[in-house]
Amino acid sequence: MSLQRCQIETTSSEFVDWCYYLQYIEPNQHGKLEHGLAKIAAEVHRTRVKKPNKVTEEEKLIKFKIPETKTNQMSYEDRLARSKAFWSAGIGINIK
Repeated sequence: MSLQRCQIETTSSEFVDWCYYLQYIEPNQHGKLEHGLAKIAAEVHRTRVKKPNKVTEEEKLIKFKIPETKTNQMSYEDRLARSKAFWSAGIGINIK
């Protein structure tokens, strides 16, 4: 799908929902590949430690820390300026 077609077919609220999903939800969802690699890493780690029973697969999965946003503490003017900057950069115009 081209970028222009995506912009035509996607509403701004859907775009914001996808941005939220990609930033906050998807990074900490692990699939089969990640679990398989974590098992391999745990087995390798078990060969190098004194107490191998304490090494778990879960500690080998990468956990992404989600930064806290302070949008509620921003003033209306700051949120408006931030939104204008975001959308103007997204559509390729320069406002000053």
